[in-house]
Amino acid sequence: MSGMLLLNGKMLSMKYSMYLLIICGAIFIYGTYEAVRVYQLVHTSKKLVEESMPYTTDKRKDQKSMLVLGDSTAVGVGAVSKESVAGKIATALNASVENHAQSGARLRDVVRQFDTVQEERYDTILIQAGANDAIYGTSDMEIKENISIVLRKAKKLSTDVVFLTSGDIGEAPLWPVGISQYMTYRTNKVRDIVLTQTARNDVIFVDLYTSETPFKEDPVRYYASDFLHLSGEGYGVWADLVLEKIYEQWPEKYGKK
Repeated sequence: MSGMLLLNGKMLSMKYSMYLLIICGAIFIYGTYEAVRVYQLVHTSKKLVEESMPYTTDKRKDQKSMLVLGDSTAVGVGAVSKESVAGKIATALNASVENHAQSGARLRDVVRQFDTVQEERYDTILIQAGANDAIYGTSDMEIKENISIVLRKAKKLSTDVVFLTSGDIGEAPLWPVGISQYMTYRTNKVRDIVLTQTARNDVIFVDLYTSETPFKEDPVRYYASDFLHLSGEGYGVWADLVLEKIYEQWPEKYGKK
């Protein structure tokens, strides 16, 4: 009897060991697949950054003036420059564009972008920033300090300032499970600070996080080939949300035609 029990125990132990081996193997295969996939997409992202130029135009007297500052989302990485948020808004508002956005910029870098502006006043300022602070883990204190400086500097140059950060960064197909959830957490951390600071400085905040977007339903259409940045159609969704806020806030100046 004891021999039978011992045999059954050994068989059960082997069975569990086999299950554990299968699970570990599956985890290893999935982890390897995700590592290769992310590596390839990051390489693609670097190429997109190298190929992208911020949308900018010559100044004309018959046009409104718009200053654009920020990160790769303000550059329009993933789309041709005219299909970026800046390009689409400039077309809708009949505005000339001075664009100092740089890929990879955090809020502290946006502070320095003000050093290169060419005019003393602008009709509109569009700032797209905060995504890299979320991704690279900038501390709350540093984010608060830098966004406060950015917004104060912007208000000195224009009464009409619009600020947006990315939507849910964790929703981007680039991220594997686990990292995706962490990026959503970081998105919310930055968003909470932005909400408070824009309200204090009388700056319009376009809340892309809570806005309804079709990105998850059709990522191939709305994301660029790196599945982190947006495509021209993706930026078009953002631009429509920004324009809706602008027309609502300043109907006499920018009233939709």
